[in-house]
Amino acid sequence: MGRAFKWFLGAGLAASLAFLGSGMARAAVTKIALLCGFENQPQSGVQNLDPISVLSHPLTAPNDYAWNTGGYASLTPFKKYATQGRTCAEVRFTTPLDFLSPGDKNHPLPSTWEAGMTLSTDSATKLPVTDWSPYAELEVDVYNPGEEQYQPFLKVTDAYSHVTETAGYIKPKSKSVVSIPMSLLSQARLDLTNIQALTFYLNTARDTTDPVLYIDNVRLVPPKPGH
Repeated sequence: MGRAFKWFLGAGLAASLAFLGSGMARAAVTKIALLCGFENQPQSGVQNLDPISVLSHPLTAPNDYAWNTGGYASLTPFKKYATQGRTCAEVRFTTPLDFLSPGDKNHPLPSTWEAGMTLSTDSATKLPVTDWSPYAELEVDVYNPGEEQYQPFLKVTDAYSHVTETAGYIKPKSKSVVSIPMSLLSQARLDLTNIQALTFYLNTARDTTDPVLYIDNVRLVPPKPGH
């Protein structure tokens, strides 16, 4: 899979405290930490339940598709473009047009529309690793089957609500490894020992049809030997 994906450091909220992990020795890690592999299937018809609904449907809780979406994206198991295991997630991102009634065709559309998915300590599918300090990169496998180029955003939040956001481009009909070095999060003063959420989203305000991407193998990658 090519790495035809270049990330740019986005705006990070100013931190009120110095990065807690700086200057501290990292624990050595040699294995990839899988955050979500989309292998654990939801029961038919009950994926994408919000956390409150999951409490009343306990059998639906342990699956890889219950990311927080707010109704602005849907995740469905799909086999063809899996990069590890047997399945990936087909993610359909909504547009403002999806929420207009027939009588609202002339209604002005918003300039931004964040349609995305969040894996966190509060989502039904839990973020399984919150200490990212021993790792070198966050990586996500993405395939764009469409004819349009998309600009995804990846947002990371720590326990102190410090946020940084990155953006890049995924070319049409191509596979990419979305990669974010931990050094970028450190520069934005996030506490790498206490990460609470990651969000993958598109701004679909100008899209006339729902974009679809295939996402798999959300992982933390350890440093290369000698680094």
